[in-house]
Amino acid sequence: MIMARRILWMGLVCAMGLLLGVALQASGQDMGKAAEYYNQAAKAMRNDPNHALTGLDECMKIVGSVDTPEAKALVERCNKLYPQAYYMKAGQLYAKKEFKESLSIMEQAKAAALKVNDEKFGKRVDNTITQIYFQLALQAQQETDYNGAIGFAQKALVTNENFIDAYVVEAQCLDSLKLRDSMLSTIALGLETARRTANVKRQIDLRVMATNYLKAEAKGYYDAKQNEKVVATLTQALAFDDRDGAVYQTIATSEYELKHYEKALEHCEKALEFAGVGADKAQVYFLEGQCYQALGRNDEACEAYKKIEAGPFLKSAQHQVKEVLKCK
Repeated sequence: MIMARRILWMGLVCAMGLLLGVALQASGQDMGKAAEYYNQAAKAMRNDPNHALTGLDECMKIVGSVDTPEAKALVERCNKLYPQAYYMKAGQLYAKKEFKESLSIMEQAKAAALKVNDEKFGKRVDNTITQIYFQLALQAQQETDYNGAIGFAQKALVTNENFIDAYVVEAQCLDSLKLRDSMLSTIALGLETARRTANVKRQIDLRVMATNYLKAEAKGYYDAKQNEKVVATLTQALAFDDRDGAVYQTIATSEYELKHYEKALEHCEKALEFAGVGADKAQVYFLEGQCYQALGRNDEACEAYKKIEAGPFLKSAQHQVKEVLKCK
């Protein structure tokens, strides 16, 4: 009886050994297959990221729950490759102008990069996400979905506060929506960012954008003889560009018509200071002469008129000098 039990126990032990051997053999085969999936994914990632992602998923199915050093190493390698595979897939969608789909995959790339603490690659992903939001903003703008475009532009600025082009698109859309004050505030923020980042081109673009808008608005007020609004509007323009001689000259003209002669003279001086090379200053000199004359400062009026040597204001200036003021 005892002998029979020993024989039975030995039989069970042998059977267990055989099963364990089979399990170990199968595990080795599975690890080889997992490594093959990984290698295929690494090779396919650039040209066929979908295939690469499938390979990584299959590899993880095999080794994801296996508690061996070899399996853990392969899991780590897969996790490091996932961000790049998602990035390449998103890039292909971006090239096809499938921006929303690209954004969704790029967000997976960011999550995968964060999972393995790859900050350098995470920043690269963030920069690309900014570009995708910007492209979505442009797309919405072209489709006249101005509110949608503004939303995407603002998301681009959340991911990169120095992305000045987003300010430009947002301002253009606010202009299309007739939201004047919001538009000018956005341009001001963009201009501040352009100065901080030393982006000279965008500084010029944004200044021109704001001042052209305000000049056109001021012209409407001037034609309607609303000189107070002309002065207020162009004073606002000077906040964007305080070196525009034409703006100072127009303010001076409106101040003169409002009988604010001293203020008009101040703006005449600025107009002369910032007059472009070769600019005709005769109109400003004539305006100065009128202001001095109105203030009873005839000697200074004479000097102003005498500076006019040619052009349409010459005869009027000579008349004031010879016939009215009788300048020496």
